[in-house]
Amino acid sequence: MGEGGEGRSGWRVYPCGNQAQDCSRANFWHDTGQCVGDTTAAGSYPSRASPNGLLDMAGNVWEWVSDWYSGTYYGVSPSSSPTGPASGTSKVLRSCGWSSRPDGVRLARRYDSEPGGNSYLVGFRCAGTAPGQ
Repeated sequence: MGEGGEGRSGWRVYPCGNQAQDCSRANFWHDTGQCVGDTTAAGSYPSRASPNGLLDMAGNVWEWVSDWYSGTYYGVSPSSSPTGPASGTSKVLRSCGWSSRPDGVRLARRYDSEPGGNSYLVGFRCAGTAPGQ
């Protein structure tokens, strides 16, 4: 999978397409300064949902995921739905926070952090199945 994706059929660099992000699309540190300067409520950018209807996939807060982190994992991972290495010392953070620069406002952005850490820039995503699916 990797951190790129631009130019591959059906892949998007940003949640709502390949157009560069601005403050109407996500909460991050824009070239002219911070969009908001703090977190925003979930669902604050409804017109910027992904084609699957997912909201807030980039910007606002880094998202904890359950995967252990390895900087080389994607070189040996399955091409579909990689789950991360079996163990490690750091967990994966995805996307970016409100203090991230424009080049970090990407779905594929990954970073590592020790599980015991905390930050006002980190949150998590609650996921479930939509009614009727």
